[in-house]
Amino acid sequence: MNAAHPPHARRADRKALGMEQYVNLAGRLTLAYLLLMSGVDKATDFGHLTYALDTAPWADLTVGAVMAIELGGGVLLLLGWHTRQMAIALAVVSAVSAWLFDSTLGWLVTAALLLLAVHGSCAFSLDRRFKRTGCT
Repeated sequence: MNAAHPPHARRADRKALGMEQYVNLAGRLTLAYLLLMSGVDKATDFGHLTYALDTAPWADLTVGAVMAIELGGGVLLLLGWHTRQMAIALAVVSAVSAWLFDSTLGWLVTAALLLLAVHGSCAFSLDRRFKRTGCT
C-alpha cells in the first residue's frame, strides 16, 4: 500500500475524474449545438444577413466563412476530433463577433471555448479514441 495515496483517496480521484469527463462532454455537446444552430441560422437567412451587413466589405464572403466555420467546428466538437485546435479557432471567431456586435453571449461562448481548448475533449471523443489528447 502506498501511504501517500490511500485506497479511499484513489477511489475519490477516479470518481472525480469520471464526473469531470461527463461534465466536459455536456459542455462540449452544448457548445457544438450552439455553433451548429448558429451556422444553420446563417445558412437559412443568408440573404438577410448579407443585406444587413451590406456596408461591410465582402459581406457575402464574411458571412459564408463564419457560417462554414461554425458548421464545421460544431461537427468537429460534436465528434471530439481536433477539439483543442478547433476550440481555439472558434474562440477567435467568437471573440471577433462578440467585439463587433457587442454580444455578452458571444463573450461567454468565447470563454467556454477557451476552457475547452485548455482541457481537451476528455472521454467520449475521437481524440481520446485515437489517443490524440486526454483530459488535463
